[in-house]
Amino acid sequence: MKWREKLEGFAGQRLVVLPRPILATALLHPLLKNLLPTDAGYYPKAKGHVCVRERGCPEDIFIYCAEGNGWCEIAGRRHDVGKDQLLVIPASIPHVYGAAKKSPWTIHWFHAAGANVPFYLERLGVSRQNPVVPLGYDVQLFSLFEEVLEGLGHGFTQTHLIYAAHSLTHLMGLILRHKEEFWRGETSVRERIDRSVEFIKGHLREPLNVATLAALVNL
Repeated sequence: MKWREKLEGFAGQRLVVLPRPILATALLHPLLKNLLPTDAGYYPKAKGHVCVRERGCPEDIFIYCAEGNGWCEIAGRRHDVGKDQLLVIPASIPHVYGAAKKSPWTIHWFHAAGANVPFYLERLGVSRQNPVVPLGYDVQLFSLFEEVLEGLGHGFTQTHLIYAAHSLTHLMGLILRHKEEFWRGETSVRERIDRSVEFIKGHLREPLNVATLAALVNL
């Protein structure tokens, strides 16, 4: 079957890719070698999104579906991905994934490398046979995905990468917590706004835009 691949080009999308020569050097640093985001992005209502990797990806892929639906084909099986679910694709495994046609997903995503990534996958209980984890809804998840994306987006100096790496460590800790507790409750709009205000207060010296704040609270 032929796929019409659309990796990017969605209105409101954001995407940061760490240059691979910098990545190779960064993974030698003691504060970066255990867990480092190599790519990160946000695709809102990604209609037509399809990604095909016949040889897999060198890094592990984490895709959180904030709205809509998507799917993944891996190891000969198809898996549906719904709202508030995390899709995890282990490194070097051939796969195809994309947005559902009727209700295309809105996704926050990152690729991760480092010595500790296999331990996170083991703790999450994910594998090629079981790549989808229900997490529930929490504004803090969006906030930390934004922290990782913004951290990489500010530059590729050691200081910026260390910040992004530690933001990812915090995010992974929250993902594990949600996996264990599986929070089912919806956060009220007021709570989402309160969290966005907290985010703004923590980033007063940085340029903020409506798209970032909307993604943060999934509005």
